[in-house]
Amino acid sequence: MAINTIQVQPFTGSVTEWNNFAAAQHGFTAFHRLEWSDVITRVHRNEVLALAARDVAGTLRGALLLARLK
Repeated sequence: MAINTIQVQPFTGSVTEWNNFAAAQHGFTAFHRLEWSDVITRVHRNEVLALAARDVAGTLRGALLLARLK
């Protein structure tokens, strides 16, 4: 059995990379777009952290927006 390594780090890719990945996922809505983090920050003044899970080749395998609620 092969072991697959995934690293989770702050997202440093492009908006296009994030949005293309998100759009390819089952259940995708506009709230999964990276631009949504700007709305959360601007309107609600919440800190948002965008995380990316990448394999050893650097391919995006997962994406997560976390918002710190006040």
